[in-house]
Amino acid sequence: MISLRKIAGWFALLAMLALFTIPRAHAACTAGGCVMAGPRLLSLSTTQSTLLNPLLSSLLGANVTVSAADWNALANSDINVSAFINALQVQTGAVDTSTALSGSATLLQVFNAAAAASGSGSAADTAITNAIPALHLPTEPISVGDILKVSPNAGGARINVLDLLTGAL
Repeated sequence: MISLRKIAGWFALLAMLALFTIPRAHAACTAGGCVMAGPRLLSLSTTQSTLLNPLLSSLLGANVTVSAADWNALANSDINVSAFINALQVQTGAVDTSTALSGSATLLQVFNAAAAASGSGSAADTAITNAIPALHLPTEPISVGDILKVSPNAGGARINVLDLLTGAL
């Protein structure tokens, strides 16, 4: 059963994301509408970080503190979709990339795959790696293919790290 607190947290998160999202054209959105989750500001201030941390905390049911620099690292980093899918395949032990997308993965596996696809030592990798121990990620599996509609051979397609992680959450 979904608690009222969790529903309120989702609505608050969506409202906050709507405030921070800057509309922009997507090259792949030629026929039909597109949805983009997450902020795409050039930078997030400490004030904005103090608003986002309680929202993330309410969604995860644990106190989470992510710095403005970490939010910026995630919001300003794009990863190669194929690299993410390959990293997810490694994380889940899937036999191929199609199975990695359609199969089950925990949020921890998704976060680790995003960190790996970001590149070792990158700002996004560091932000994700530092945040994981503080996050109490649910262990229920998700199907990444439900939130990321791409071909397993996505070529040079890129996705924003914060968009991917907020979508997974």
